[in-house]
Amino acid sequence: MVSQFSRGSQMLALWVTILAVLGVLLVLVSNAGTTGFFMRNPPTGERAMGLIVSFGAIIVAAVVLVLASVLAAAGAGKSAIGLLRDTPVASGIVLIVVTLGVAIAAFLALAMWTEPLLVGAKLRGGKPLIGWSAGLLGPLLLGIVLVVGAWTPASVMTESPRGLTAARWACWALVALAAGGYGLGGLILARPVIARVMATRAELAGETPAEREARERFRHTPIEELVREEMDGLPSDAPLTNVVCCFVGTPKKLTDRAREMLVQRALCVPDVDRQLVEIMGSTPYADRWGAAEMVRHAAPQYVESHRAEWAQAVATGIDATADAMTMRPAWLSETFDLNPEPLELVRSLLAAAERFEGCDEYNGISGAIGRMAAATNELKQDKKRVALAKVLASAGFPVPTEGRR
Repeated sequence: MVSQFSRGSQMLALWVTILAVLGVLLVLVSNAGTTGFFMRNPPTGERAMGLIVSFGAIIVAAVVLVLASVLAAAGAGKSAIGLLRDTPVASGIVLIVVTLGVAIAAFLALAMWTEPLLVGAKLRGGKPLIGWSAGLLGPLLLGIVLVVGAWTPASVMTESPRGLTAARWACWALVALAAGGYGLGGLILARPVIARVMATRAELAGETPAEREARERFRHTPIEELVREEMDGLPSDAPLTNVVCCFVGTPKKLTDRAREMLVQRALCVPDVDRQLVEIMGSTPYADRWGAAEMVRHAAPQYVESHRAEWAQAVATGIDATADAMTMRPAWLSETFDLNPEPLELVRSLLAAAERFEGCDEYNGISGAIGRMAAATNELKQDKKRVALAKVLASAGFPVPTEGRR
């Protein structure tokens, strides 16, 4: 049977065999070894870090298997692979697409074992079955089809009715697994995975109808209406921090109209100018970030009517940020004191500073930015510091080279 192949075809089949065996072994060792044939409970805590190796191995296996299918497709003109479709080219394309789908299914089988809530609680009972079929039998069957198909001449396969029938059943099983892999992958990517997991966890924890209704209402209510309700619920003497905190970290993206509503509510706060200066000069950083966003997005007439006080507040915020950089070399990476996005805080402060360009008050602000640029030299040398330096340079304040550590 092999003698019907040329020497080049035999070498091609040999490489397909090596790659297919290697890819299948990687999948089987990762899935079966990690999961105990999908019968063990997934690890938690620090032990779960070892799963990174298993997922990485399956990704490598997927690349190897796809490469094996590409080589098998290259020899489809003479081998049994060419019988998948009407032409060898079409057969090769089908083989590659199915191989990728089976590899995705094997990856998702491990992912579902790791996080059973990934696709919902209804599939928890079928986790072992999905793991065995998609995570173990599918890759094994794919390897057999690749090897046998690469070494079997097309004429031999057509002359064996039983062999041809068995091959067809095997191919249809692989097509079903590949379709499941693509479909499940699309289902997971259709909406954020974290949101799905959290929503399912809440459902399993016995979410009440009222809580479910409130969650759904939040999802479908315009952000402007949510902001109005939040602001209407504040007492008249509520501090400015209760307003500026709404500018950042919101589950829904703010619109220009929503920001305008927040600015107008902030202007109703007693001693708004004094409180703005205090917020800019103290922690938590999230409030400083929100205050900078308020100045950044306020209408020009509001900025003009509060120009001196707000300019002082912006300069105070920039100076306080520069001091923090000087005292904490890892400031760009440390998120305590409610500083979730240090680099975004700097961007917001610089954007707020731009509102005062051309005014006398800008001299004090530009001096503060210069001090912040110099303080950048005190930060740890890493990618985040490089990104900060680029942000400052684009704002016209390059980091000085003198005194750089």
